[in-house]
Amino acid sequence: MEVNHKCALITGATSGIGYELAKLFAQNNYNLIIVARNQDELDKTSNDLSHFGANVTTIAKDLFQQENAFALCR
Repeated sequence: MEVNHKCALITGATSGIGYELAKLFAQNNYNLIIVARNQDELDKTSNDLSHFGANVTTIAKDLFQQENAFALCR
């Protein structure tokens, strides 16, 4: 079994461009860390992306709040 060490952090991953980017990375064998404000939407998106074989970690944060952006970096 091949170990995948490629990982992408994608913000806004539950809709629009962020979701499409997440799908592309998952299809290209990346593990994902996806960030959005709504945990329920993150869970649904995680389930969708796991069908591509990606290991998906979700983080619910509102990145419009500056302290949340700094916390994500830490």
